[in-house]
Amino acid sequence: MTTCSRFLSIDPGLHTGWALWESQMPDTGASDAIIWPKPIDCGTLWPAREKGRICSWYERTTSLWSHAFRCFDSMVGMRLNLAAIEAPAFYDDKVVIAQSGNLLKLALLTGGLCYILEEQLGVPVQMINVRDWKGQLPKAAVETRLRALYKPWWPSGSTSHLVDAIGIGLYIQGHRL
Repeated sequence: MTTCSRFLSIDPGLHTGWALWESQMPDTGASDAIIWPKPIDCGTLWPAREKGRICSWYERTTSLWSHAFRCFDSMVGMRLNLAAIEAPAFYDDKVVIAQSGNLLKLALLTGGLCYILEEQLGVPVQMINVRDWKGQLPKAAVETRLRALYKPWWPSGSTSHLVDAIGIGLYIQGHRL
């Protein structure tokens, strides 16, 4: 007998990547075969753009939150058990990011996504540290490995955030890259 759980994995950013998973987990014993599950669906949340005008960070972020609410609200009927979201992190070697304010912006965006999922839609949120799910692998190596695993299926037009959302989903299911 297997238990089934549906969950989201999310890598926040200006082009937030998400993947919807249905995890089939055996109740007894581990299988010798490694099965690399693939998402039921996946995509990227794009902020709305106004033609001929550069939108402020705040306008892009609130647009992304609205898009996220509509997208994730449509999945609530699927009985989502979890939303796993990559936690914003500061790295000693990335002082420029901290000085530019991008880490603060990412933290605010992530907090808004957590609020939408947990408080408005009732989906429990688990924050995932980047070093836990991918260790020291650079983005290019993660994408190369995932493309090799999912060669015939790989989503067209995938962004780095979508790639990471798929990696996070695999980590939640016990797979390491």
